[in-house]
Amino acid sequence: MATFTFGSVGDIIAICQVVQSAVSALNDARGSAADYQALSRSLSSLAQVLFKIDTLSKNKRCVVNMAGLDQTLKDCFKCLHDFYATIEKYSRALGAQGEKRLMKDIFRKIQWLSEKEDVSNFHRDISTYLAMLQLLLQLAGFEINAADQAALHRRMSDTDGKIAKGFLETYTLLEKIDRAVQLRGEGGVSNAAVAATAALKRLERRATLLVEEREATQDVSKAYEDAVSTCKMKLADVIIEYRRVNKVFADRDFDIDYDLRSGRRHCLESLDNSGAELSPGCVCRIGEIFERPRVLVEFRAETVVSLEGYRHFAVVMTTLQLRPELFHRIFVARDEAVDAYGFVFFRDGEWSHCIIDGRLYLERPEFSNGPAQELSITTKTRISESEYQKLALTGSRALYFAASSNENETAIPLLEKAYARSHGDYGAIQDLYIGDVLEDFTGGVTMETDLSSVLDRDKFWKTTLLKSKDLANQPIVFASNRRIETNNRLAMEDGWALVAVFQAVEVDGYRLLKLLCSNPENWEWAGAWSDGSAEWTPEWMMKLDHRFGDEVITWMSYRDFIRHFSFATIHRLFPSDWQTVQLWAAFEVPCTQDDLRDVFRLSITEVPSEEGTEVVIVLSQLDSSYF
Repeated sequence: MATFTFGSVGDIIAICQVVQSAVSALNDARGSAADYQALSRSLSSLAQVLFKIDTLSKNKRCVVNMAGLDQTLKDCFKCLHDFYATIEKYSRALGAQGEKRLMKDIFRKIQWLSEKEDVSNFHRDISTYLAMLQLLLQLAGFEINAADQAALHRRMSDTDGKIAKGFLETYTLLEKIDRAVQLRGEGGVSNAAVAATAALKRLERRATLLVEEREATQDVSKAYEDAVSTCKMKLADVIIEYRRVNKVFADRDFDIDYDLRSGRRHCLESLDNSGAELSPGCVCRIGEIFERPRVLVEFRAETVVSLEGYRHFAVVMTTLQLRPELFHRIFVARDEAVDAYGFVFFRDGEWSHCIIDGRLYLERPEFSNGPAQELSITTKTRISESEYQKLALTGSRALYFAASSNENETAIPLLEKAYARSHGDYGAIQDLYIGDVLEDFTGGVTMETDLSSVLDRDKFWKTTLLKSKDLANQPIVFASNRRIETNNRLAMEDGWALVAVFQAVEVDGYRLLKLLCSNPENWEWAGAWSDGSAEWTPEWMMKLDHRFGDEVITWMSYRDFIRHFSFATIHRLFPSDWQTVQLWAAFEVPCTQDDLRDVFRLSITEVPSEEGTEVVIVLSQLDSSYF
């Protein structure tokens, strides 16, 4: 062990927090805000690294040799202490001692802000120590695994813990700094006092989180409901503000209109995806595109029209049209008059919200001599601007990306835009795997199964396809006669089939599946239980509520399903009464399995019944499509 004890490391953490808050407090809005903000962020990162060092050094199961960190910690402490002595001088000078010292106080404040070179040198030193400590941690192999993370939560929730005590002491010191930097003037409280108060409140909230009992287990429904509540609250703020100024909402952070006109294409292209093949013509608002816009006309079995490369998204959207309870879980709030819409998506273990405006990409450009002449040649007649608007820029057929078959339905293009915005651009959602899209929409878990390798087909029928009688919790199952590879575009040639299992029933000894075909133009089932087959008697049509003529919906026996389709993508939904526990850890994959020494230990503290409980264990990585 190093000679540095917790008291020493705790002192560094405390003084680091004090210096960070003092820098924020003494930084007037008229000063060089960017320099001080960067320094504040570096100090915050340094405090987190120091906290990690102390946590790992107290883990009894982790033998830590701190000797290599000893000198670096001492040098870091000296650097912080010297700089703190400097700012303490100014904090005393800025004390509230009446109007007689007001001019002197202001002079001292200006002097502090003018010493940019000292601040720059201090920032450089802090950044160096931060990099050295992080490197030493990596060399020593101090990666926080699942057990360390759990121990960390327990320590942070311990009201008598030394870390909590250290932060509370920092809180007390910051109160003193707050009182010291409050400059009184006739115009009211100074900017320095406001900054100090804000820093004080932030630290107070953090100290409260440290002292309160923290629960790692979370209800599935609560995490989702919190995200929905946040989304609705944010959207309400947008609606109030834009109604106040009498304008429709414009999302400046995802301004696809300016982005297209300026040629930047930031909303179309990713860093690893040039998006060169994406060439929309123009951007218009929903009110300009649709004559009678409706978010949802009705839920029905119809395919979604989309570009090549976005077929996976379209397949999922086609399925969601018959699962309204899932669709409404994503599309949670809207104000069509203000043209603002709120969505929630599941990303990296948590629900997040996304708010967009109603501007959409169209396939053709706005009216001009070029496109007008092109249409004139096609139609062999000259067309006016209003005629061009009607032919090329109106209805779902005018949209560049995903569109509903209904000319006035807006839900599908809005959902696709929100999904693209949450990823950063439209290029990021090209060629996504069906399972990834489903997980982002529902928060469930996806697995792929080779149907030819199923050992017990009777068990597969009962535990997978008939798992829940409640349609809301019924697994989403896609089947294909060819493997669907991740990030490979769907081959839409004849004979290729991709279907979604909409319903599984067992009636009078028959096991039947109601399938939703995503590409009816290339594949049609013509065997038993297809439209017009001998199996469809009037009695069976009443039992299954089936009508002929729907090219998207078809029925098939379970035996034919297993025989005809080779691969199945099974997406499992979790009911609201389930609970989730997640632990994220840094993990380096070794070259060989023999070098793998990481172990995850799981324990269930309460078993609901004598029969036991069902547990789903998932190993997951950060979703790279968001980067």
